[in-house]
Amino acid sequence: MTIQRVGDGISIADIPEAGLSILCGCPENAVKFLIKSGAIRGRSVKGFSYETGPNAILLSEISVQSGRFSNLAEFPVLQMLYRQGLIIPGHPNNTGVRPMLIGLREQVEAQARYIYAGNYGITSPDALDPDDAAAAASLIRMKKKFSFGAFKSVEELLDVKVIDGAIIELRGGAFIRRLGVNRYEFICDGRAVEADLNLGPGERYGAPYVLPRSTTPRDLFSVVHIGEGDGWDPERPCMSSVVVHEGRPYLVDAGPNIEESLDAVGLRVGDLAGVFHTHVHDDHFVGLTDLMRADRSLAYYAVPMVRRSAIEKLRALCDVGEAEFARFFDVRDLEAGRWNDVDGLGVMPVFSPHPLETTVFRFRAYGPDGPRTYAHYADLSSFAVIDSMVAADDSEAGISAAEAARAKAAYLEPADLKKVDVGGGMIHGDPEDFRNDASTDLLLSHGGPVDIRALGFGRVAAFGEVSVLVPGAGEWSAARNALAEYFPGAPDGDIASLAASPRRSFAEGETVATAGSEAGFAFLTLDGSLERLDGGGAPTLCLDYGALVGAAEIAAGIPHAVTYRASQETEAVAVPAAAFSAFLRRNGLADGLIAAFTALDGLILSPVLAGMRSMPCLYELAASSRLIESSDGAELDGAGVYVLASGRVAVRYGDVAIEEIGPGGVYGEESLADVPGRLFSAACAGPVAVRLIPPAAIDGKPSLLWSLRELFSRRLAIARASLEFRWRTEYALGEPTIDAQHRRIFDAINEAVNGPAEGFDGRFSLLVGLIEEHFATEEDMQSAVGYPGLREHSREHRLLVAELDEFADRVHSGHRAVEIVDYMKDCFIRHTLLEDRKYLPWMGCCPPPGR
Repeated sequence: MTIQRVGDGISIADIPEAGLSILCGCPENAVKFLIKSGAIRGRSVKGFSYETGPNAILLSEISVQSGRFSNLAEFPVLQMLYRQGLIIPGHPNNTGVRPMLIGLREQVEAQARYIYAGNYGITSPDALDPDDAAAAASLIRMKKKFSFGAFKSVEELLDVKVIDGAIIELRGGAFIRRLGVNRYEFICDGRAVEADLNLGPGERYGAPYVLPRSTTPRDLFSVVHIGEGDGWDPERPCMSSVVVHEGRPYLVDAGPNIEESLDAVGLRVGDLAGVFHTHVHDDHFVGLTDLMRADRSLAYYAVPMVRRSAIEKLRALCDVGEAEFARFFDVRDLEAGRWNDVDGLGVMPVFSPHPLETTVFRFRAYGPDGPRTYAHYADLSSFAVIDSMVAADDSEAGISAAEAARAKAAYLEPADLKKVDVGGGMIHGDPEDFRNDASTDLLLSHGGPVDIRALGFGRVAAFGEVSVLVPGAGEWSAARNALAEYFPGAPDGDIASLAASPRRSFAEGETVATAGSEAGFAFLTLDGSLERLDGGGAPTLCLDYGALVGAAEIAAGIPHAVTYRASQETEAVAVPAAAFSAFLRRNGLADGLIAAFTALDGLILSPVLAGMRSMPCLYELAASSRLIESSDGAELDGAGVYVLASGRVAVRYGDVAIEEIGPGGVYGEESLADVPGRLFSAACAGPVAVRLIPPAAIDGKPSLLWSLRELFSRRLAIARASLEFRWRTEYALGEPTIDAQHRRIFDAINEAVNGPAEGFDGRFSLLVGLIEEHFATEEDMQSAVGYPGLREHSREHRLLVAELDEFADRVHSGHRAVEIVDYMKDCFIRHTLLEDRKYLPWMGCCPPPGR
């Protein structure tokens, strides 16, 4: 029995005596680290070529570490199922042994749903396309063909082992014991090894490759190639591109370590104008978890079925549903099969046969010589696979002959630049299908190294290579756009004049402004990044492009108050102090600028804002905030988020103390949850000064919304620990029928748990019946008033009933009946206190005041 470290937060525990090889930790690109370490190798037996590798996964109990998701088990499981052959009919490795998923219940259940969604996408016709039953049925038939005729349940795909006791048997005499937070011990035949899934100081889930550095030109129409590999290529990022139109960069698909790929070509997530999304396999999807936490909402472009599929995966991964998705992204649905206008860029999504909901993209822009086109074709299926999928009639799994012909014709439609998936196998393209492709420049992508000489056609783009389709910088100006964010009401001519100021470059480590020195220029950064330093020279804040340095000091006529230095090579517009001061006076902006930067100096001390890197976003928050001074005992009950400047505030849930917060602490996060009433209250413990940021300023800032979401979840967890199933006035929603049913359910929980062992089954069945009756009542009431969230609410009901049935099985198999309390606490917090409150305004009622 051995354990081997293969990367930060990733190791392999081998227990050959039990036939187990356990991947401990599975962040993005874990499979590539395994390949580089030699833990995954190629083999050939009896005419079958396949891979070795782990057959079990131990999940992290901490969902996010160092800003990145810890559990992304889809690709490790896909490697086991398909590349090792555990699910392929007739494969010698298909012995009935399923990949094992090990972890705490919450993580295991979330990843099981995530893996199912990554393997099959959406399998319910109503959820796939609620507006077109025929289209949904056609897609389901196609997906079933890829799935060997049927969708396997999670139980058929995975062997789930929940760590819900002191020591758990895995199989073959191997056991796992929890030692502490994210620390475990494997035991077999009297020997033991320890696995620590915690990231150490300074560690982060990184990329398995080193990328060459370059810059992204802002052309009228060009393509920057930032990925030609697939999810199994350890030396290259997954297939992706940046399409630049009129200077605005758009990302096409977001695979693992997307931030590293963007950084290598001189871009940040905040530079992007949006993302075009083909489908939700992790090598095209997992980067959304970074994009959805950008400082400013990115536009999300996809056809509705792909958007729904993305939401399904995010719901499993981190409980982000449709409403929250629309807060983290600026959702822009596209129509398949036609040209959509995206700020002057033509975009056509084209349906592509694939196991998941998938479209490929064609992009079109006009230059002096007419239209130019770029085709980004990921993912494809080979023509042989497409032909094999043709079914004789609509009752069979597969596609029609007409659909097959349309797909192949679309794949071969010429373009000035075409990038095609030639990854091979069952779900990727074959380069031979494109031998006679008439495109001007054909790029072969999404696979291992391609022998171009042997093929005799096509080529592979280098990382960072730029294909210019329409040259020229157009009429865009990064400087004008950034200045307009700081001074939205200023005349265009004045903004253009400032933007035309001379440029200045700063080398990495060079000081941009020194505290105490004269503010001779206002610097506006156009790329690179800056560090704000404290008095001892330590970085306190990192800022991406668009940072404005020296502006407040020029407005106030004082020396630089803070030191800034370039943390990488940075270009800035250098506006002379005299010109900048005249601009402020002419437009009456000096006082507002000074006040906003004064507020900003206080806000950036809050941990909730610590992750933001966009000074324009921080400035907007500061400029919109107002300072409020409150006395001892005063309640903080306004709409928005309070950031404490001084004093102490006690946060409570009913009569339960949640926490006391001081300067930099935050309260009011639940006012953004689109739920009437409040669960928590906050009272000043002595004189207090706070800054109140209005909801309108917070909307459209996903990184802040995410931090507030995490804060709300942490406070809910504290409330859950103190929750007792005795009725309290703060539980009331203000709707008599619903409140009466909730009280009956409370009584039934107490009777089920506190009664004698004899008769438990009957009491538990009564509880289940009351819950199902309650759910039916809610849905009838919502339907009667036309509540728009009925479909989502009904889905939540179905999930809760399924979880309750599973819990009943666990209780019957010997688990302690008292565990129902923990489960019902989760139900009550998640459903009653949050989801039920959303429909109250539609019922003409609201929860009691202050709740």
